[in-house]
This record gives sequence, C-alpha cells and structure tokens, in this order.
Amino acid sequence: NAANERAARLAKINSDIRQNEIAQQRADTAAAQVEIARQNTELRDEAQELVREQWNERMSTLPANLQPKMTEYVEGALSNASLANRAESIAAKLSTFGLQSEGDDGRQYRTIAEWMKQSYGNQDAYTLARQEVQTYNVTAIGEALKDYKPASNSDLQMIQAAFPSPNDPPEYLAKYMANMAKLSRMSSVVSESSAEWLEANRGMGMSKRPVTIMGTTVPAGVTFPEFRAKYLPSIVNSRVGQDAAPADQKTPPPTASYMSIVNK
Repeated sequence: NAANERAARLAKINSDIRQNEIAQQRADTAAAQVEIARQNTELRDEAQELVREQWNERMSTLPANLQPKMTEYVEGALSNASLANRAESIAAKLSTFGLQSEGDDGRQYRTIAEWMKQSYGNQDAYTLARQEVQTYNVTAIGEALKDYKPASNSDLQMIQAAFPSPNDPPEYLAKYMANMAKLSRMSSVVSESSAEWLEANRGMGMSKRPVTIMGTTVPAGVTFPEFRAKYLPSIVNSRVGQDAAPADQKTPPPTASYMSIVNK
C-alpha cells in the first residue's frame, strides 16, 4: 500500500544520504563535494514531503481539538529541516572559495572582491553564494521574530546583529552555515518529538502508559518537561550529533546553545 511504499522510499533516501556523505568526505575536488551536497539537498527535500504525507495521515486520527497544535509542531519540524537543507547547500558552495589573506604571488588584497577579481577574473559565482546567504538570513530572521509579537525595530536590530554579513570571509560563512544547519536540525527534532508526544499521549500531559518517542521508550508517569530534560538531549544527539565545525571565533558565532534549544 501507499504507506509501505512511502516507508520504503524514506529508508532508501536515508541510505542514499549516508552513502553520499561518505562519498563527500572522500571526494578529491570541491566541485564534486558541491555536487554531492546538491544531491543530498534534493533527497532531503523529497524526504520532507514524504514525512509531511505521513504526518497528515497520522493527524487525521487525532481529536479535532489537538490537530491545530499538531500542525504547529509538524510545520515547525519541516520548516527547520528545510532551513537546514538550505544552509548545508550554501555551506558547500562557500567552501569552494578557499580565500586567503594573500594571493599566490604573496600580494596582499584589501577586499574579497579584489581577490576574487584577481584570482578568477570575476566574482559572479561568489556574488551568487553571498546572495544565498542573505536570502537565508532573511528567512531565519523571520523565524526568530515569531517569538516577538509584535516585533519592534529594536527587536529586529537585536536579531539581525546575530547574523553575519554576506561580506564576511567565505571560510567563516561556510562554517557559520554548517553550524546553522546543525542547529536547525536540532530544532526540527525538538518539534518532531513534541508532535510524537502529543500523538502518543493525546495531549501534552503526563504519559499514562509506556510510550515510544522517536525510538526512545518513555515509561508511564513522565511529564513532558521531564521528558525534555531527561530523554530529549540524547535523542537530539543521536539524530544530529555534536560534530559541526566550530565557527571562527574572531567573529562571535550567532548560534544558540544546544541546551537552550532543547529546553526552550
């Protein structure tokens, strides 16, 4: 049936992504790494649509009064997964611009634009990559502003200050986007776990029987805050890992801490 076919396709996508990640580590050219990253972005986008279909079917079994909250959690998980996909793709592109403080001839360059022009003859590819960073920032800022209703100019300025400028060095931007991808995946897992809790317990109250949340068995008598504090960190860690490249500390990394995401 359709559900089994969808599950089989998701399993195949996950396997293909893992194989691609191994191939990406072994790729000997930046172009090959970018192409593999592009393939994985397409695979993850396809997986998101399949997951959306799964959740729509599961949501139909819930009481009507719980469906709006379930929709909020599911859409949060999917939107953060989409942000992560975009960030990973941009990071891969930016990583191809191995900018240094000086050219091969030892000459110092005052600006990235000057270095690009001297090294490549033009900076069209890099300009496009920077534009993608800016577009991503606009989307991410919009997500952050959801917590500010209504958002004042000072709110906007505070959040904008946490994001790097597209004019920052590409090495830093690549590391930044990789970290943002990881944080977005963490947020996606947190939202998905909330959706599974609501479904399993028919609400956000205490578990009345043992339930399985994202592959982890939670006994009866556990409150949702207790679940987030005791079980969720290991779930997030197993799904996302803790191996993102650290941001360049010369510019403060505009990232929330891992635990602030889990416990917010």
